[in-house]
This record gives sequence, C-alpha cells and structure tokens, in this order.
Amino acid sequence: PVLCVGLSTVRFRSNKHSVHEVYIDDEQVSWFEQVLQQNPDKPIIVFTHAPPMGSGLKVVENVHVKNRCAWLNHSDKPQRFIKLVEQNPNIKLWFSGHYHLSQNYIDSISVVGSCAFVQTGVIGECNRDGNRQSRMLRFDQQGYSLYTVDHNNSGRLRLDLQHAWAATDSPELVTPEHELIPDESAGWLRSQLDCGLTESYEEANGPVQWLVAGPNVLLAVQQGMVVEYDLEMRSPVGVVAFLDEDHQVSLLTATGGKPQEVDGSDAAAVVLYNFATQETTRLERNDSGGFYRIFQHNKWVAKKQAEAAQKAAEQHAQAVLVSSSS
Repeated sequence: PVLCVGLSTVRFRSNKHSVHEVYIDDEQVSWFEQVLQQNPDKPIIVFTHAPPMGSGLKVVENVHVKNRCAWLNHSDKPQRFIKLVEQNPNIKLWFSGHYHLSQNYIDSISVVGSCAFVQTGVIGECNRDGNRQSRMLRFDQQGYSLYTVDHNNSGRLRLDLQHAWAATDSPELVTPEHELIPDESAGWLRSQLDCGLTESYEEANGPVQWLVAGPNVLLAVQQGMVVEYDLEMRSPVGVVAFLDEDHQVSLLTATGGKPQEVDGSDAAAVVLYNFATQETTRLERNDSGGFYRIFQHNKWVAKKQAEAAQKAAEQHAQAVLVSSSS
C-alpha cells in the first residue's frame, strides 16, 4: 500500500564548503518529481540522510547551522524539497538522521501539512546526548504506527506517532510527555516564529532579539550567537557571529543610520559592539544577500592544498641543497 523512496547524496569531497553537506543532484530530483507525478494517490515515505529545510526538525545550531550543512542541499536551492511536500500531500513520512541526536526532543518529529518529518537517532555510541535509539514503523492498508526502539533499555518500544494513510488532518505526536527532553539549549532555533518578529521575546531561556534584515532575512540574537533565518522557510540557514556576554547587536544603513524600511531592505551591515573592549565589528552582507559567514571550508581541499604546499617546499629545499653542493 506504500511506496518508499530513497534519495542519496552524490557529493562529499567535492562540496564547496562543508564536506558534510548532503547534496541531492538535479537528476535525482527530476526522477523524484516523476515518481510523485506517477503516484498521486499512493502514500509515499521518503528516506534521506539530512532533512529538508523547512521541516522544522531540531538542529545542532553551533555545528550544522554554523557549517551550513544542516539541510538537504543547504547551499544550493534547499527550498525545493519542502515545496514538493507542500505540493504532494501523499508524502506522509520523511525519515532522516544526520544530527546524531536522540528521539526524545519535542521536535524530533515535526509536521508540515500531512507529512511527518522523523529524526532517527543512533544505535551505537556516536551520539550527542547519551541515548541509543532507532525507529520502527508498522503499517497496513489503513495506516501506520511509528515507534522508538530504546537500545539502552533492552530494545523497549515507545509509540511516538499513529495516523491513517487516508486522513486529511495533520498527525500529532503521542510520545509520553515525561519522556521528552526539556530542550533548554535549542531556544528559538526550531522553526517556531509565532511571536512578533520585530520584538524581543522573553522565554525561560532568556530574551531573544529579532532583527529584520531584509525581505527574507531575519536575525536572532540568542545563546551567544547571531543566527540568520530564512523567513519563508522558517529555518536557520547560518551563523553570523558568536558573541561574548557584553555585546550589543544592531543594524546600520550604508550611510550609518538606523534602517527605516519595514522589511529591513535598507540594512547594509550588522554591527557588533563589545562593551568590555569598546571595539566595534562591522559585518557586511554576503554574496547571497544575507549576513551569515562561512566558518568551514572543504577540509579535503584544504588538506590537499597543505600537502601540495609541503611537497613544493620540500622540493624547493632539495633543489637549493643540490645547487649549493654543486
């Protein structure tokens, strides 16, 4: 009764920046679109290593968001996948992993329309929060039941989600509340933008300062970082800066004044003022029109460049030695 679709990354060492960016090429995307067109009435389950931007799943902001490898095709048209979900309500489940997080966060499962996005944990020891978990899916003609398998507890099963294939409403999380991890570190980096976007928002974790910095650029100042969001996707796309405690963050126009446009389109720079040192740092817009920085370049390319430079230095030293001895 169900069609399962797997999409695989085609780049690693050839990624422009982080080698950990999961990249689905145009050929696979075209094939996926054809599969959707040919199966409009069949429930579809998708499997990818990283989730799509706009899915609302929990991310690791100081790793994957910072290095711009949080989402599928993070640096190249990442919006295309969530738009396919919105256009095809028969996509019912989308499984991903990538973050090495457990399945106990309130946003380990998120819902967009009729599709549930499911974060899958780690069975082994390479996890970020001490939990060893995997998923189990049971389904029949009528619907599905999604479970967490707890490998720290003799494979105990926990029901997290249950829904009918033909249902037109959105599935709802049924994980017992007492088993959810209070996620104090996530703050607002979870695609939840229901508050006033131009104001600070006080929550248990402290104030969040929002800065509207362009038609689709929203900056959040929280947890010692300035994080850039794609407003349309309601997703973090990159980190602008890491802050000390005594910092003030503001926007300035090209002439040094305060932005006047409602959408922040006249903002030309992010200004960081350090009260302790009285130093000011000015960050201009990047080539994409936002303010996020590239913190991690391709490690493989950097390694090869370092090896080439070392080899060239050794060859030069050998040539000098030969020349001086002749």
